[in-house]
Amino acid sequence: MTDQGQGIISYRDFASKITFFSFLDIEEFQQIEFKPERYREELDALKTLENVTVEGLAAFLVEHPRIFSVFSRILREQRFSNTQIAHFCFDLEVINSDNLQELIEKFNLHYQSEKLFQTHVDNELHKLHAEGIINQARISSIDDLEKVILLKRAIQFFCSKEEYLIRLLGKPEFKDVSLRTACYLIENLWLDRFLKAIDVEKYLLAKRTVKDTKGLHGNFGSDQVEAILNRHKLKSIDEELGKGQVLRLENVHPNLRSSLLWEDISRNWTYTGQRFIEGLIKPKEGKNKKFDFVLLQRIHRCPQPHQGQSITYPFPMDN
Repeated sequence: MTDQGQGIISYRDFASKITFFSFLDIEEFQQIEFKPERYREELDALKTLENVTVEGLAAFLVEHPRIFSVFSRILREQRFSNTQIAHFCFDLEVINSDNLQELIEKFNLHYQSEKLFQTHVDNELHKLHAEGIINQARISSIDDLEKVILLKRAIQFFCSKEEYLIRLLGKPEFKDVSLRTACYLIENLWLDRFLKAIDVEKYLLAKRTVKDTKGLHGNFGSDQVEAILNRHKLKSIDEELGKGQVLRLENVHPNLRSSLLWEDISRNWTYTGQRFIEGLIKPKEGKNKKFDFVLLQRIHRCPQPHQGQSITYPFPMDN
C-alpha cells in the first residue's frame, strides 16, 4: 500500500522500511539468584578438594550432595536437561536396554531405598489399576513388565527434578549415581578444569543468566504490528471475544454487535490477535489458517470490491 493507504506498496518502499530485532530495549538477563550463604558449608568444603578425579568427586558428591546445584550453575546456562538428570539418576544405557533383570533391579533399588520414588509409583499403580491397564493394585502382585512400565513412568516424572538427584547423591546405596554424575561432569564438561581456573563463589556472583529471549525474537514482527495498531489508538477486542480461537464471520459473535463496544473505538476499526477465521482453509493441510492479527471494521453491509480495487485501511500500514 502507499502512504495514503491506497493501492499496493512497491518492493522498494517495502524493503527500505524493514526493521531488525533490537535487544537494547529488553531485559536480557535475570537478577542474580545465587546466594552463597545457602551453600556456605559446601563452598567451604569445595576449597579443600584438591586433585579432582572421578572417584574423588563421586565421594565428595556423596558427602556434600547439594554441591551439585553449585556445579549446575557453573556449567549450565539454566539447569541440566531432563535427559541428563535421567541419566545421572537411572543410567540411560540400562533404561534403554532390553535387559529385564537389570531394569527390575533398578526398579527395586529405587522403590526400596527412596520414599519419594515409592510414593510416586504407588500413586501411579493405583491410577493405572483404576484405568484397567494393570490388573493388580498392590506392588507385590504385579509382574516384571508392569514394574518396568512403572519405572519408566517414574523416570518421566523425576527427570525434571534436580532435588531427586540430590537426594540420591547423598545415599551410599546409590553409589552408581554419584560415580555416573562425577564421570559426566569431568569427562564431558571438564569440571576439574573449571575448579582450577576460577574462584567459584566470585564467578557465580558475577555470572549473568540469560532470560529465554527466543520468544521475543520470534514475536518481533507481531510486536511491531501491535505497536503500530496501538499507536493509532486501535483497541484490541481479544478480551471481549474470549478464549475461543475461531472467528466466525457468518455468525458474528454477540460482543461484536454491541454498540457499547464500538463507542471508544477509533474510526470504527478494531483488531484481534491469534485467531482462525472459519472457512479460510490451508489448501495443503485442509485446516483453518491462523492469523497473527485480524482487522475488523464496523459497517452496515460488507461491500464487494471490484477487481483491482483495494481496501482502505484506517492508517498508513507502513507507519
